Amino acid sequence: MKNETKYLKLLKEYDELKDKIMEIDDRFHDGMYYDLMGYYEEEYEYLPELESQVKACRSLLKGLKALNYIFC
Repeated sequence: MKNETKYLKLLKEYDELKDKIMEIDDRFHDGMYYDLMGYYEEEYEYLPELESQVKACRSLLKGLKALNYIFC
């Protein structure tokens, strides 16, 4: 039950991160959308991979927010 709760919490966060990232740069849409749908369809055995993916998306969002083009 603990893994199930954690998995669902991470799925929700991944979905929220996807939306925030899409507001900045939509080129990640297909990959993130299909990846997220795959996690929704699978069981909790992919918890470690989902944790890593959410961590990477947190970093990606942080980096995209910090990106400041001067000469574009």
